[in-house]
This record gives sequence, structure tokens and C-alpha cells, in this order.
Amino acid sequence: MGRCHWMVGAAVIIGTVATLRAEPQPVFVRFRDGSLIRRAHIEGPILLETPFGKLTIPIDKISRIDFGFRVPEDIARQIGTAIQELSGPDYRKRDLASRRLVAFGVLAYPALLQAQKNADKETARRAAAALEQIREHTPPEHLKFRKQDVVYTFDSLITGRIINSDFRTTTRYFGTVKLQLHDLATIYSIAGAGEKVFKLRAADFAKNPECWFATGLSLHRSLGLQVEANGQIQFTVPDESPSPQGALDHVAVLSGPDGSKVSEKDSPIPFGTLLGRIGDDGPVFRIGKKLVATTDSTGPLFLRIFCPPGKASGAYRVFVRVDPEITGGKIRAVSDFKQVSESLPRVSPRTPKLAPEP
Repeated sequence: MGRCHWMVGAAVIIGTVATLRAEPQPVFVRFRDGSLIRRAHIEGPILLETPFGKLTIPIDKISRIDFGFRVPEDIARQIGTAIQELSGPDYRKRDLASRRLVAFGVLAYPALLQAQKNADKETARRAAAALEQIREHTPPEHLKFRKQDVVYTFDSLITGRIINSDFRTTTRYFGTVKLQLHDLATIYSIAGAGEKVFKLRAADFAKNPECWFATGLSLHRSLGLQVEANGQIQFTVPDESPSPQGALDHVAVLSGPDGSKVSEKDSPIPFGTLLGRIGDDGPVFRIGKKLVATTDSTGPLFLRIFCPPGKASGAYRVFVRVDPEITGGKIRAVSDFKQVSESLPRVSPRTPKLAPEP
């Protein structure tokens, strides 16, 4: 794959929101109740107990943490007491215990799942009834529990159990705040997040077909990526019908970011398509007019207009947003792109005069 890259300054940047950089790395915190802190700084390191021993992971090496299910110790004691009272001699206490367990909601759900298997029929019956009531008022996705924490670094994934008693975080408006692990759903690093708008000129890629444009945005695992493009370009391709003199003429083709109806022989990518790549040697993927995805790799983001070599005009206006709040499917690589790119001719003879740059 070509190593030719254009840096950000080599193209027109129409507008930009500066890439978020801070020491220590800023993070985005999402809580189990759906609330969030959009920008905070977590004091590290993370202490992770794994089957292979305890790991100490610097917070600035972490791209994301998915927290396992936890119940606060005082709540766990209350739930245990209430389950014991389900089989007590006093009917009123049994009834009160059932209502308390339902009130605990998802926090009591795993314990109730065990209690409904109890040998005591009254305990099992009341536990099953409480579970049914909790299910009626709780979305199914909130009833899936994972004990293990999943820590994503910028180049690996580690599963274990975080043993920090809590996290201390510093925010702009609230100062230092102590975060309890049982309240946390996810923490994302937002290093590299931001927005930029570019103008990519077709002529640059037609003159340098193997080159990529460096956006200056750095992606990492689990960040959301949104790219939207518009505009029109014009380039030339060989005419399938030779001229009467036997020479090969060329025709002008118009295209938008989704690509034209013209492509190299056996190519899965039409000429004019807007493409992307993460990292120097990452797989190439199709962007087109719009792409919304969750990244699963780490590296700088590159863009390219897939043009045949020769003359071209026009440009695409490309908006790029990188943010942990963006969710989408996985990025799908274009198969055999390297072979297609290398098969393009290095020159394009007899090109007609094209429209001027807009």
C-alpha cells in the first residue's frame, strides 16, 4: 500500500473544532442510570485482578472500560436479609420482603435468580413473582449482567475485576468528585475526539493516485466515527469504443462521493468513491456520502478519493466527527483494494479539457 501521505496543511480545512488534548487524558463517563459527564480527568492507575495476577494499568493507556455488574455492600446485605425473610413465619414480613426486593429492581435481580431455585417452595415462589414484576418495568438490555470488567488499552483487551475502591475525577464545574464503581457503566478516553471539515480536490488524487490525505484526527478502539461528504468531481476514463483512427479516446465522467458507474476492470470500487483508512497499513473502507461506525482499531484517520490517474476537477466537502457518543456498525474493509489500486495505469493519455475547480 502506498506510503504517500498529505498532511493536514496540504488541503483546505474549511472549519475545525480543535482536537481535544489534555494531560492527563480527558474521559467521557457514562453512568448506569444513563447520566453522563462529558469531560473529566480520572486519577489513575487502574488496578485489575485477572486470572494471571494483578495488573496496574496507567489511565492514559486506556481507551475504554466497560464495567461489570456490582451491588453496593450495604444494599447487598439488605437484599440478602430480605431473601431470608421470604420464608419466615410472619406473613406480613414475607410480604414486606417481597415488596422491598421488587423496589431494589435490577440490583436484586441476580440474587432473585438464585432464590427462585431455592428448595424452600415459598422462597422460590415469591422470588419468581418478584422477578416477573421487575421484568415488567425494566428493559431487557438492563437485565444482562456481566461480572467481569473489560479494559481496552490502545492495542489490547484485558478482562478481569477492577479492585480500586473508587475513582476520583476532576471536572471543570464540579471540581473533584468521587465515583463509585457500582454506579459506572462505561468510561471512554476522548483523546483524539473532535470535528473537522475538509475540502478534498479530485486533481490532487488524480495526480497522485497512491496518496492519502492525513486528517490529523487519531482514532482508537470503540470511538464513534461520523463522516459526511457532498460535492461533485469530474475525471477521465478510456472510451470503450476506439476512435476510427484506432487511438484510444477518453471521456469525462461526473461523480459524487458514492462513486460513479465507472470502475477499473473487476474492481469492487467505482471511480470517484470517497475512501477511508485507519493507520498506515490499516484496511481500506468505503465512506461514500455518509458513514457512521464504531471503530475497532487504533491509528490516524486518512481519506482518499479513488480517482484514475490523469486530469480531474471538482472537490468533495467532507465533515468528520470523532466522538464516543456516536454508535454504529463495524467498519467493513474493501476486499482486494491493494491489487485494484496497483493495477491502475501510471499515466492517462489524451485527456480532454475539464471544468475548472469550483
